[in-house]
Amino acid sequence: MLNCHVDWYASGGVHWYKQQQREYLQLVYRVRKHFPPNGRFSGKVNDDSKIYTLVIQNVQRNDSGQYYCAAREFYGVANKMGNGSKLLITGNCGKESSTDARPRNPEQQVNA
Repeated sequence: MLNCHVDWYASGGVHWYKQQQREYLQLVYRVRKHFPPNGRFSGKVNDDSKIYTLVIQNVQRNDSGQYYCAAREFYGVANKMGNGSKLLITGNCGKESSTDARPRNPEQQVNA
């Protein structure tokens, strides 16, 4: 799980992007209340703490990369991006093995 703390109400939700070495940002999931999962990706919203969480099920080695959260207002007027969290997947990813997913900076702060 990767967390993004937004210090204002992000009416347009939070978009999570992944970037691997020498590649462009790729949108992986948009976190808003009542949004359904998209494949292995899903999200949670905590209104009280203003934390938008990205959840990755059945993590795989190619999930490694730098993840960025971007908070948006509904009409796209205010867009703020976090400074990124590096997710490094180690170990074998077969059915019989375990995978260790450790974000180096598990929570990002987005300030207005």
